[in-house]
Formats: sequence, C-alpha cells, structure tokens
Amino acid sequence: MRLSQILMSFFVVLCISTILLPFPSFSFSAAPAKLKEAKEPPVPAETKPADVKPVNTKPPEERPKAVKRIDTMLAVFDLETKGKVDNDISYPLSESIRREVVKSGKYEVIDRGNMNKILGEQKFQLSGCAAGECIVEAGQLLGVGKIITGSVSLVGKTYYLSLSLINVETGKIEDVSEDECKCEVDDLIKSSKRLVKKLLGESVPEPQISVKPELKSREVAEGEYYVSGKNPNGSSYSGSVSISRNGDMFRLVWRISMNVYTGTGQLRGNILTVNWGAADPVIYTVQEDGILAGTWAGGTATEILTPKNIK
Repeated sequence: MRLSQILMSFFVVLCISTILLPFPSFSFSAAPAKLKEAKEPPVPAETKPADVKPVNTKPPEERPKAVKRIDTMLAVFDLETKGKVDNDISYPLSESIRREVVKSGKYEVIDRGNMNKILGEQKFQLSGCAAGECIVEAGQLLGVGKIITGSVSLVGKTYYLSLSLINVETGKIEDVSEDECKCEVDDLIKSSKRLVKKLLGESVPEPQISVKPELKSREVAEGEYYVSGKNPNGSSYSGSVSISRNGDMFRLVWRISMNVYTGTGQLRGNILTVNWGAADPVIYTVQEDGILAGTWAGGTATEILTPKNIK
C-alpha cells in the first residue's frame, strides 16, 4: 500500500512537469517576433520601382536637332562686312554668289528665305554667327553638305573679298578664294563671280587692268518708269513706277494692276536699295542707259524699271 502511494505521487509529479514545460518555450518564441516587427522599417514610397522608372526614362530638355544631311545641298551665308564697308553691300554680293553657284550646276543652293525660315523655326540666332562652330551648327540644322561664308573689307580705296568653302560633316575649310578690287561698289559683283569660280575649281580669266577716267556714280533720274517683272512663282507683272528724290533719299511708288506700293531707299555707288515693307528689299543696279535692273524676295524675283523717255 505504501509502495502504491509512492508510485502514485511520482506519476502525479511527472504529469505536472510535462504540462508546465511548454510554457517557457512559448514565451521565448514570442519575444523575437516582436523584436523583428519593431526593427523592420516601412518601404519609402519614392524607392518603389514603379516610382523610380519614370525618373530614369525622362527625356532630356529639347534643343535644336540637325536634320538629315544632303551632300549636294549648299548654303551661302551673307558676307560679313568689316571696317568702313556699308552693310547694304552684303546683301547684293551674297545674292550674286548664290546665283553663280547655281549656274555652276555643282550644288543645289538653298535660298535665303528658306534659310531664315528653317533657322527661325529652330530658334537659331544667325545674327553674329560668322565663323567656327556656330556656322557649322547652322549648316547641320539646314541639312546641307557644304557652306560658303566670306567677308568684304575696304582698305583705302581697295575692296578685299574672301570666301571659304566649309564641309559641314567635318567642320573643316576645304578651300579658300580671295580677290581684290580697286573699283566702285557695282564692280564688286564681278569680283564676287570670279571668287565663286575660283572656289569651285573653275578656270577664271585674269581681269584686264585698264586705266579709266574717274568713275562717277550713275544718276537715278526722277520721273515715270515702266515696270516689268517676275514674281517668285514665275508669273509676270507690269505697271508703272514714279521716282522722286529728297536729298539722298529716293521715294518709289509702284502701281501694279489695282495695287499701289511705296518704298524708300538710298543710292550707294550704282546700287539703289529700296525698302518697301517686305522682309527683303529691292536691289537695283543702275545701268549706263538709265535702266534699273533689280531683284527682290531674296533674289527669287526680278524687276526692270525703264524710263518712259527711252523708246
């Protein structure tokens, strides 16, 4: 009986120990879970892949882009005037160079109006852009293969003209031609034509040197003129022009069909430049017989003024 009680007591103790042992294990396993929850930081919204991707793929700021280059296309930039040379000389000389390049048949020449339009759309400032990377960048925007730039200066009574042919792809000057002309302003046109031929590798006859009596500017007679011309689209027009003078300033009034246009200008040598409200002026060359031969619309249109007293 005593032995039975001892065995029963041992069994009770064993059962109680079995029941109590899991509790310490449960309390220790719960504690790490709380520590882990406290240490894990929230994921910041800005570090999520969905938020980062648009930042990395955002396009750069827009800027002028070069267009596809056409190697047979060429652009002629207006000549830079230096020293005491009148700025009005640059335009007719530059137009003469463009026409001479077209006549050579070696390049397709982009006209001045389209040049300004394309560069204007790209917000490219051509003013003050005379050489170096600026000119090359302009050529890239125009999509041309070659560029002609140049300058005209006056030393004493001698004009010096210089032209450079630039490769837009490499930015290198491929050729240079220079000429000097101890002449009046209107004879610079002939000099510019010789320069283009030299620049394009064509044979140029040496100009004959002759002693001439004093060259005087040809006068523009006041009065009525017949006008005949061609528009930029090739259509013809005709009418009359009256020319009056007040000091050094000339005033022209055109009457074409039912339309009336007015303009004012000055005579430099034998070149009469008339501003009439359009982007480009009318540039007349006064000939020996008093006829005024002109171009307008950036050289894409022509006009002849004939005094009515000439039959």
